[in-house]
Amino acid sequence: MKIIVPVGDFKFGVKGDIFHTDGIGSCVVIVLYERFTKTGIMLHSILPNYISNSRPNSFLKYVDSGIYIALSDLYRQTSKRDIVAKITGGAKLTDIGNKNIGFENIISAKKILNEENISIISEDTGGDFGRVCEFDLNTGNMHINTLLRGEYII
Repeated sequence: MKIIVPVGDFKFGVKGDIFHTDGIGSCVVIVLYERFTKTGIMLHSILPNYISNSRPNSFLKYVDSGIYIALSDLYRQTSKRDIVAKITGGAKLTDIGNKNIGFENIISAKKILNEENISIISEDTGGDFGRVCEFDLNTGNMHINTLLRGEYII
């Protein structure tokens, strides 16, 4: 079954499911995948770090709090034997002062995954182009489509 993952959200899937998300610019998409059971989550976050005065229902919009919430859900539904990550996104599409939100999103994701001892087995991050991606829970392949670089699998 195809599972659409909107911006600022995550979805859980099982063997046979395919995650799909688009509109990946400076956002970061993180797939956490348990390779033995072929279960996982896809998270599509917008900003790197949760800010305490943010709306309480916006946790998933932030890479750091989003990863913790998604992991909590995944840990309840899987054995935790072999969880790995794939990430994509984090492009620099516009200049906002001297901030590079895409780069900050990548750094935040890597920091949290490292703290949680989750290996990033593949990534396609940075650049100056948007992406669309699908993740197949059967194969563990992340299919990425871009205007500038075409289609490829990580």
